[in-house]
Formats: sequence, C-alpha cells, structure tokens
Amino acid sequence: NFSKNTNLIIQTADQGFSTGVRATRDWEENYKYFSSYENLQTIEGFQEHVEFICRDLNTRDNGRTEPNLKKWIENEPKVQLINDKMVFETLFQND
Repeated sequence: NFSKNTNLIIQTADQGFSTGVRATRDWEENYKYFSSYENLQTIEGFQEHVEFICRDLNTRDNGRTEPNLKKWIENEPKVQLINDKMVFETLFQND
C-alpha cells in the first residue's frame, strides 16, 4: 500500500547481503557485549572509548571468520590503482 499511495518504486532485497541483516545482528550483539561494561553504558562512554572498541572488533577472532586485521595484513589488496585520468574517466563515466 505504501508504494501505491506514494508512487514510489520499492526495490526489495534479493539476498542477505543487501538487507544488512547480518551487519545489524552483529552490531546488536557487539552493543550488548560492550554495554555490559559500566563505563560503556552511554553513547558518551562509547565515544570516549571508540578507539578501544574499534581495535577490539578488528582483532577479535570469533571462530567463524578470521579477524579483520589479520585479513588486511595477510591478503593481497583488493584495490585497483588508477593513475591515468583517461582510464579513470572511462571506468566512472555516466551513461
């Protein structure tokens, strides 16, 4: 009904990655974990300790996947360096 009443085209997610479900679930689990510390029970506490939280999240090994920091250190970069302006423009031109 929302789509019909507003004339908006709503594109539904066709895969789990698009929905962000996993990211939301992980965020909720991390928030629950960190908010168990008394000094991290407020947004201000999180902000004050953001470096600690980021370091912990990026080095934690949850047993399902390797820590992000380990991936960044051991894997080849997954980027493409483009120094040529013409190449850049052909890759990112608007059709």
